[in-house]
Amino acid sequence: MPNRFLRLQFLLTMGGLSCLSVLTGAYSIEHLYQVEPCPLCILQRIVYWVMAFLYLIGAYHNPKTFVRYLYSIGTLLLGMVGILLSSRQILLQHLPISEVPSCTAGLDRLLEVYPILDVLKMVLTSAGECSVVDFTILGLSLAEGAWITYLLLILLSLGIIILQKNSGPKKT
Repeated sequence: MPNRFLRLQFLLTMGGLSCLSVLTGAYSIEHLYQVEPCPLCILQRIVYWVMAFLYLIGAYHNPKTFVRYLYSIGTLLLGMVGILLSSRQILLQHLPISEVPSCTAGLDRLLEVYPILDVLKMVLTSAGECSVVDFTILGLSLAEGAWITYLLLILLSLGIIILQKNSGPKKT
């Protein structure tokens, strides 16, 4: 039982640190290479921040009831949101130029003018500026790298959920 608990804490901590590492890389690229993040990139960063918070709070809270699953289920669902956001950006990046939707105003400007749900709809349906590939790592755009990272985090969350289920109280 203690070994499973330590493994759980370790995996949750690693998930949180992984999210923070991705964010560190994103902010470094933004500032060192003067790459301005598009609205979809900003939304993906928000997903990483919330995932990091849930992983780390789950690692140190360690509730004994069903609440222990909420952190991992939350990271799982957020990972799926991240996959959808990065998939949209990858789709935009691979469209022919003639099919790329129109650009939107910056996310901060949109939030000043429109309600949040309208902003999300605009970003997800247009955001032509998200089709530009400004930076690649190992031949992958940042959106493709994010997609892979989200997939790995989803698998980690599933593994944590399974480990939590198997480390629960045993019926005799």
